[in-house]
Amino acid sequence: MKVGFFLALSTKKEKGSFIENLAMLLTSGIDLVSAFDTIATETRSAGMKKVVNFMKEEIEGGSSLSNAMDASRIFSPHIISLVQLGEQSGKLIENLNAIVTQQQKEQALKAKISSAMMYPVFVLGLMVVVSIGIAWFILPRLSSVFKSVNKKLPIVTRILIETGNFLGEYGYIVIPALLIAMTLLVYFVFIYRRTKFVGQFIFLNTPIIKRLVQEVEISKFGYILGNLMSAGLPVVTSLRSLADITSINRYKRFYSFLADKVSEGNSFHKSFTTYKNTSQIFPLQVQQILFASEKSGRLSESLVNIGEKYEEKTESTSKNLTTLLEPLLLVIVWFGVGTVALAVILPIYSLVGNLGDTPDTQPPAAKTRVVKTADPSVEVPESTESSATEDGVEVLLTGDDIVEILPTGVDYLNVRKEPSTGAEILTRVKPGERYKYLEEITGWTRIELPENGSGWVSANYVRKSDQD
Repeated sequence: MKVGFFLALSTKKEKGSFIENLAMLLTSGIDLVSAFDTIATETRSAGMKKVVNFMKEEIEGGSSLSNAMDASRIFSPHIISLVQLGEQSGKLIENLNAIVTQQQKEQALKAKISSAMMYPVFVLGLMVVVSIGIAWFILPRLSSVFKSVNKKLPIVTRILIETGNFLGEYGYIVIPALLIAMTLLVYFVFIYRRTKFVGQFIFLNTPIIKRLVQEVEISKFGYILGNLMSAGLPVVTSLRSLADITSINRYKRFYSFLADKVSEGNSFHKSFTTYKNTSQIFPLQVQQILFASEKSGRLSESLVNIGEKYEEKTESTSKNLTTLLEPLLLVIVWFGVGTVALAVILPIYSLVGNLGDTPDTQPPAAKTRVVKTADPSVEVPESTESSATEDGVEVLLTGDDIVEILPTGVDYLNVRKEPSTGAEILTRVKPGERYKYLEEITGWTRIELPENGSGWVSANYVRKSDQD
C-alpha cells in the first residue's frame, strides 16, 4: 500500500486506537474480519478508514494479521513482530494488549514533557505578543510625544523611540517576517528530521531538561525493551525496534550499537563498557542493575522495574521543572516590563524636575540694562542682560541688594548647585520670598540661603526687592 505524507499524518493518532479497539473486539469473541468491519464503521478519519479496509481485504485474501499490518506500511516493525509472535504462540490478544499498554506509556511520557513545557511556552509566547503590540502601536505614539520635548532623553528612551519609529514605518513587513523566521527556526531546530539534532543538543546540554530527557528515555528503554523480551521477541530485534521508536539521536545510535554488539555474541556488560561516554546516557546505577540481572537471568523483569521506577522520577522532575522555570520566566518578563517603564518614566521625571526652571509662558523680551550712577540723571546703558527689574527697567544689582522671587506658575522655583538646568537641586524657594543677592551669570542669579549656603536660580524670576 502506498502511504503518502498526508495519509501518514492523518493515521498517526489513530493507530493506537485501532490496536486498542481490535484487542477489545477479539477479546469479546468476534472474528477478525467482523472486527475490521466494526472498526471501519466507527473510524472517522478517511485515511485510517482506507487503511482498515485495505488490511481487511488482505486478510480476506488469505494474509495473516501481521502480514496485512506490514503491507499497510503505517505500523512500526516492533508492533508487527509482536503481532506475529502472538499469532505463532496463540497469544495474539495478550500481545495486542501489551502493545496498547506500551503505547499508553509512551503517550503518558510525552504528555509529561508537554505539560512541563506548556507553561514556559505560553508565558514566552504571550510576552512576544505583548512586546509586538507595544512596539508596533504604542512606541510610535510615544516617539512623537518625546520628540516635542527639547531635552536630552535617556539612552533607553532613545533606543525605544528609534525602535518605535522603525516599526511604525516598516512594522507591517518586519513583524510578519520575524514571526515567519521564528516559526521556521523552531521547525528546523526541533522538528525537521535532518536538523533537529541541533535542538536535541541544546536540550541535552541544559541541566534540568537534560535530566528530564534522560529519565524519559530510560523509562522507555526499560519498559518497552522488558515487555518486548517478555513477549518472546529476541533481544536484538527488541533493541532495533527500540532504536526505531526513540526520536533522540544519541539514544538511537546507542541502541543500534547495542543491537550490533549483542548480535555478535557480546553481553550487555561488554557492550555497555565498549561504548564511549555510556555514563552520560545511562547512570551507573542502572548499568549495574542491568549487569546483575543479566547474570541472574532476570533481565526482562529488571528492565520493566527500571521503566516503572524512572516513570515515577519523570513525573517528579516534570513538576520540579515547572516550579524552577516560573521565577526565571518572571525575571524575564519583569526585565522587559521594567525596560519599557524606565524608558517612559525617566524623561517624564526629568521634565517634572526641571519644571521649576521653565517658565509657563514665553519669557519677556530682553531689555537694555541701565546702570544707575551717583547722579540720578545720568544712566549708562549696558549690553549685558540682567535678571532683576525695578519699575519695568532692569537694574544692576550689587552685593547689598535683596531680591524677591517672582511667580513661576508652579508655586516654587528650583535652587541649583551650579548655574545649569542639569545641576543638582539644593532646595526650592517660593514666590514672594526675599533673599540676599550675591552675583549673577547670564540667565542665572546667585542668592544666599539661610541654611544651605548659596544657590543659583533662574534670573527671569527674580527682581530687586523694595524692602532691604
